[in-house]
Amino acid sequence: MELDIRKTQNEAELTVRGEGYTFLTLLKSALLEDRRTQSVTYRVDMITGQQGVLRLKTKEDPITVLSGAANKIVSQCNDFKKALTKGK
Repeated sequence: MELDIRKTQNEAELTVRGEGYTFLTLLKSALLEDRRTQSVTYRVDMITGQQGVLRLKTKEDPITVLSGAANKIVSQCNDFKKALTKGK
């Protein structure tokens, strides 16, 4: 994954190379659960499906909000992994 970030005080635009709909949908869902998020949209290159641009508008620093969303995703994945090991 390669990431280019352009940001202002309350907005960020991330160009994500090497990821497509799956990752960006997951990130968007986590961001929408955060009350600090005002809006989030993304688009993916239709030809390759492996480059997307995510636009985020927040009430606070967008990098802080993105970091929180990433932490939430990691936590959910860890919970899933624990549930799998219990179900063996």
